[in-house]
Amino acid sequence: MLAAAGMVAALWTIGSVMPHRGEAEPTITLGGPFPLPVSAAQTGAWHVTAAQGGPWTVSTLNNEDPGRTAYQALLQQACTNPCRFGFTAPAGKRIVIQHISGFAAFGGTAPSSVLVVLQSNVRAQQQSLLEAFLAPFSAVNFGFSAFDQNTEVFLDGGTNFGVTILLSNADFNTASQAIALSGYALDCSARPCITIAH
Repeated sequence: MLAAAGMVAALWTIGSVMPHRGEAEPTITLGGPFPLPVSAAQTGAWHVTAAQGGPWTVSTLNNEDPGRTAYQALLQQACTNPCRFGFTAPAGKRIVIQHISGFAAFGGTAPSSVLVVLQSNVRAQQQSLLEAFLAPFSAVNFGFSAFDQNTEVFLDGGTNFGVTILLSNADFNTASQAIALSGYALDCSARPCITIAH
């Protein structure tokens, strides 16, 4: 009986503070200073709703992905030893090379080694070595080398760079040799690229 009386009292209290049909909603006026200091504590899940009279403009920022797009470059050419492939990083971008892949066919005698070198400023007098590795190859006459090397090299827009394949004691055949670079490009106009530390 006491519980029923408490329930009736609670319902009466709720009904008395809620607006009834035809009554105006209460008006709340806030005084400054603005913005108002706000703090909140939550023990359960947050439920947020928002209304907008026009189109929403929402900006997001991911420090790991500022204007990131896929990057891939492929060159094929007939070569004499050493075989140089020249590239230029796209203007306004920073490219990050993650794979250097290639194919080289030998003309006759198999080499004793196949060296692959990635360097910047290949058209200038001074060159910077960025990556070098020995590529696997078939040690038979008229053999070949096929490789895919993981790397992480950063090059800013407008930088000339290149990949050189150097055969030791051998030469390339007359077919086209190939180099493919893959990774991603950062749009430095979408978000300024931080200077590369050397």
